[in-house]
Amino acid sequence: MFCGTLADPREPRKVRENILYFLTVSVVGHVQATSQLVNALKSEAESQSDSEQQKKLLAAAKLLADATARVVEAAKVKYT
Repeated sequence: MFCGTLADPREPRKVRENILYFLTVSVVGHVQATSQLVNALKSEAESQSDSEQQKKLLAAAKLLADATARVVEAAKVKYT
């Protein structure tokens, strides 16, 4: 796990661990941000009286949630 300093480039295992740590932090941050956006879209959809606008907002929320799930899955496959 990352210890606060960069790994010596002559130690490939530690370099790989640092890279995986930073990628994990990046993916987690992305997931948290998109989760908040998905929830905001759903909340906005619920407050809409126009059913067509509701459908569009919910479709956008689903599209974003699905894309985020694919990012997480790709990170699992590539970096585990």
